[in-house]
Amino acid sequence: MPDMDVLWRARTSSEWLEAYERANGASYKPRMTLCDLFRFFLDGGLCNTNVQLSPIQLRLLLHPLQSLTIHLRQFLRYFPEGASNRKGSQTINKTALRSRFEEVQLLLKQWYALARRCPGGVDDCSATFANLINYHLISLNTIVCVPDIEQFASGEVGSESLRPSSWLQASCTEHTEENFFHCGQVLRLLRLIPENVRPPWWPAAVYRAAVVAWMTSMANAKTRNLLSSLSRKENQPFPLDNLDAEHPSLTRYLSSGEGQPMFTRRNGTMFSLEEPQSILMHFVEMLSDGQTTSFSEGIQSKLTRLSERWLPWKCE
Repeated sequence: MPDMDVLWRARTSSEWLEAYERANGASYKPRMTLCDLFRFFLDGGLCNTNVQLSPIQLRLLLHPLQSLTIHLRQFLRYFPEGASNRKGSQTINKTALRSRFEEVQLLLKQWYALARRCPGGVDDCSATFANLINYHLISLNTIVCVPDIEQFASGEVGSESLRPSSWLQASCTEHTEENFFHCGQVLRLLRLIPENVRPPWWPAAVYRAAVVAWMTSMANAKTRNLLSSLSRKENQPFPLDNLDAEHPSLTRYLSSGEGQPMFTRRNGTMFSLEEPQSILMHFVEMLSDGQTTSFSEGIQSKLTRLSERWLPWKCE
């Protein structure tokens, strides 16, 4: 495992040795491997102690969780939603896979608890913000499949027997609050990282949050149309992308769906998540912040084309 940051910053071998002895004493102590750390994490040893992990250790701990999530997500795609001659076996396998997703989600919650133990909490440095962005993206991967969303966006729904609106209702409405929550947190954390030190993959994070938020808004169009005007008046708006993950408004929204989540524009005004096209254009504008790259411009162009393609669509 990588050691303390002060050792990485040492300019000479003597400076490195002096810093090492100051922190660990003169005797050599074997370093824990990533495998050891993850095994300790799985056993609950990290959560049951007062140990504090560094940002780089927390980032490395996310790697096996992401690998496991990708493996489960790919395996789940082998079981289509359509009919099967081995329906019973298929049901059992899919149920087992979904149980494994729940296990990963539990491990992610334990990781988040560890992240909050960092010196200064979760609002300490850009490295911690980047870790939390990855945490929210992995959490999204456990409840939605971005490749499926991309297939839907290009006109290839999951099953030929389903209309686009039916596919949305069947695939994308189960975790509405969680989807919006994680997308909003990705936006909030990206804004907290200074533009000159943002990780090179930040446009990809914007893209994933954009397509999930857009898809979730599209999927809930029919449900929203059934809401009474009275219930809408009782839903107080709140800025989903400007509140800490522990804010009471977000806690109530996740637990009971209370409130009306909004995204925040550059000028401070809010707009409803009931507007799929506005969601896409909001993320497109974010990609134009600061210095742009060919990567960010490509993502921006892709989201713009997606918005243009689905502009006339309405949920049936």
